[in-house]
Amino acid sequence: MRVPRARRRSHFWIAVQRSRTIVYLLAFSTAAVGQALGMLRFSWVQGALVFGLGILSILVFTYLHRRGIERVGRVPLYWGWMAIDVGAITWGVSISGGSSSPFYVWYLANAAAAAFVGGTPGMLAVLATNSCAYIGLVLLTEHPDQATLVTVLGKLALLYGAAFFALLEVTNLREKRRLVAQLRRLEAERAQRLQQVAEELTARTHELDAANERLRQAATTDTLTGLPNRRFLLQGVPGDIALVQRAYGDAARTGKQSSNQDLGFLMIDVDHFKRINDEYGHEAGDTVLKGVAEVIASAIRGTDSVVRWGGEEFLVVARRTERKALARLAERVRAQVASTPVRTSHSGFVRVTCSVGYATYPFGDLHAFNWEDVVALADSAMLLAKRQGRNRSVGFRLLAARLHAGDRERVLREPEAAVEAEILEVLVQNRVG
Repeated sequence: MRVPRARRRSHFWIAVQRSRTIVYLLAFSTAAVGQALGMLRFSWVQGALVFGLGILSILVFTYLHRRGIERVGRVPLYWGWMAIDVGAITWGVSISGGSSSPFYVWYLANAAAAAFVGGTPGMLAVLATNSCAYIGLVLLTEHPDQATLVTVLGKLALLYGAAFFALLEVTNLREKRRLVAQLRRLEAERAQRLQQVAEELTARTHELDAANERLRQAATTDTLTGLPNRRFLLQGVPGDIALVQRAYGDAARTGKQSSNQDLGFLMIDVDHFKRINDEYGHEAGDTVLKGVAEVIASAIRGTDSVVRWGGEEFLVVARRTERKALARLAERVRAQVASTPVRTSHSGFVRVTCSVGYATYPFGDLHAFNWEDVVALADSAMLLAKRQGRNRSVGFRLLAARLHAGDRERVLREPEAAVEAEILEVLVQNRVG
């Protein structure tokens, strides 16, 4: 978890004031030991004032930093505690030898702190202040001659010149840290943005998939009855045909013939549907179609499918069946439609019947007729049921063990003539009521 910049800065200020506390304690302890050993001479009152002023400044600036106050007017707070530190260092230099004191290098710690918290301008200001304080101390306490003054100035020039270039790296480091922090922040923002874009793309992909699925369903679903439509059948039947052909191929290799390997087609047409529309209206006609669709769906097996073929026609695809079972299914569908009245909103209950034609694939030899041909034969059987009085189920079976030239075309174009020629057989012809 990233700590806010203002909070990190506050922690830094507090850490600086704690460091100043340690420095003041060490400095005053050192001065006290030096006084006790006779190495230094200073007034205890003066020392207590310097130490007390330093500790007081630490308490005040800590309080101000905790309150979030970093400036007084346009003056940064760190100028205040650095000025107090310059005064304390100057007092330390004065009691430990003046121009010959080695403790003037403490000024460099003050300059280093300025370089870190105030950058190059702050460092230059503190170096200038330190120089003035040191030179002023020497002039006021030692009254040096010209040679001594030149030596002091040369020593300061060499020391502060080297310190200036060294401390520039501190400011450069500070700038680099700022840039690194900025780059990390930008990287985090970019990563967050990329994450957001990835999530948006994922959401859009899901929405697109859902839209495509809705379009696919709309393209393969009849809007009135909710049943699959002819497009759905065209997409799914090739897979069913492949399973039938594989089953027959396996049976030919193993010699074990199953009785439920065929694919059956029932063509169902609502009888006298135009009369229903004329007598009760198109709204009632639509209700009848939806009701018939529900009855058909309830009459078939779970493995079968019913599609809206067009108009008042429905097509049932019966999987893993055989001729006799398909005949029973056709009769069950016909009887259930006839015995189930459909309730309409304005006309009460309407009784309807249907005519059913059926045929199985393969029709004769496995490759004699394709599945479209078998559907056409089921449609011809349904038309035959209508011509023979409606409310019937009629099926075709191929009698000829071998088709001669023209027989296939005759079966498809003139199935009733093929029946007379004993190429086809009408399997079932039922009527109720």
